[in-house]
Amino acid sequence: MIDIEKETVFPLSHARKVVPVGGKELHVSTMWRWCSRGLRGVKLEHVRVGHRICTSTQAISRFVNALAAVQTVIPDTCGDQLSATQPDNEASIKRAESVLARAGI
Repeated sequence: MIDIEKETVFPLSHARKVVPVGGKELHVSTMWRWCSRGLRGVKLEHVRVGHRICTSTQAISRFVNALAAVQTVIPDTCGDQLSATQPDNEASIKRAESVLARAGI
């Protein structure tokens, strides 16, 4: 939780410039999505100051560290566990083709 007495808060429009993602600035809607829905089960801490949504450098740091600690696993349709970093592309393509074929596309 953000402690506004110890952390410097700033609007999401500024926060998007703080988060380094491939040398690009994030869109403010991405930052809001991280606050409201989260990413991989981790939400970006935020506070509402008047009509603005704000976060802090410390909250961004906690968010990034929590994401790094999350092991992402995607359940397969058969109940097997597939690592998100090792998707079974060939099987996914075959499933997609069969769905499209049934739809007549």
